[in-house]
Amino acid sequence: MARVVFEHVGKQYGGGVPVVRDLSLTIENEELLVLVGPSGCGKSTALRMIAGLEGITRGSLFIDDDRVNDTPPKDRDVAMVFQSYALYPHMTCFENMAFALQLRRMPKSEVRARVDAAAKTLAIEHLLERRPKELSGGQRQRVAIGRAIVREPRVFLMDEPLSNLDAKLRSSMRAEIKRLHRELAATIVYVTHDQTEAMTLGDRIAVMRSGDLQQCDTPAAVYERPANAFVAAFIGLPPMNLVPGESRGGIVSVAGGQVRLRWAALRHPHRDGSHAMPGAEGDREVLVGVRPEHLTLDRGFEQNGDARGVVFTGTLELAETTGADTFLHLTTDAGPIVARLSGHTPPRPGERVRVRADVANIHLFDRTTEERLL
Repeated sequence: MARVVFEHVGKQYGGGVPVVRDLSLTIENEELLVLVGPSGCGKSTALRMIAGLEGITRGSLFIDDDRVNDTPPKDRDVAMVFQSYALYPHMTCFENMAFALQLRRMPKSEVRARVDAAAKTLAIEHLLERRPKELSGGQRQRVAIGRAIVREPRVFLMDEPLSNLDAKLRSSMRAEIKRLHRELAATIVYVTHDQTEAMTLGDRIAVMRSGDLQQCDTPAAVYERPANAFVAAFIGLPPMNLVPGESRGGIVSVAGGQVRLRWAALRHPHRDGSHAMPGAEGDREVLVGVRPEHLTLDRGFEQNGDARGVVFTGTLELAETTGADTFLHLTTDAGPIVARLSGHTPPRPGERVRVRADVANIHLFDRTTEERLL
């Protein structure tokens, strides 16, 4: 397998807005890295640049020590799995998987051995003589993955391979891809807009926005310590609650006076062991962030909170019960708030509800730059 390195890579079409701007990113040997972000953020373009399907406007792209900017796709030794499966409809599954090997004029015995081994790994031995139209979506995607496996490439590239599957199949295929990564010790670059896939599959997650890399870290680090407000709002279902506030004279306050926090209390270690950024307590406009699962129904807590936590009071607009969890949608003076509760009988819509969060679960961002303060 191989290491992939982007060095200040940019991609621009004509005189338009850059699709990828100054991307510097290293994907380590045998790592499964997930590129995630909203539509149009540049993640698929970055993947296609590795494959050689998109040219590079500026910067350098390396696979191991080879600079591949001008290397034709067929000479890069990478294999790509597409969202649309891209199987030849007139060929059997065996012929689809064997086609690239036959183009290399590989001996028939080795072709058979590689296809049989990949089919066994993917549990599709019984499908090899069928044509794609006779398969389900999940089976087609297994064949497409098998076609990539038999080539034994340096890098596997996967472009939203599960987006056409239903929820149950996506769940089982996520587990299958994770198992394959472990067994093959493969370098995999995986593109998705589905953060559940990103969180469950990736050794690391690279979050992109409008062509820029926002953060690249382990799933836990991206979730618990987002680098900016965009990452905080993008990663997490439901997303982090972000309400505008201000920091003045060492006090953080939010509209309606519902949240008042002293920087002296915030300087204590955060739940992930981190501290406030140096100089963060200066006067500025801020965003106060709380994840829905860190809010609990408050009973008998002071209206304005204290050093131990913060309180939001509002009217319950909607209660969504999913079985294990209930999502409370509140309208407060600070803005809309969503709380995720477990094992609660929800209040009725229209009731006044108060929820609280410990100081250890509060995130602060600069409202102008959106960069993390705490």
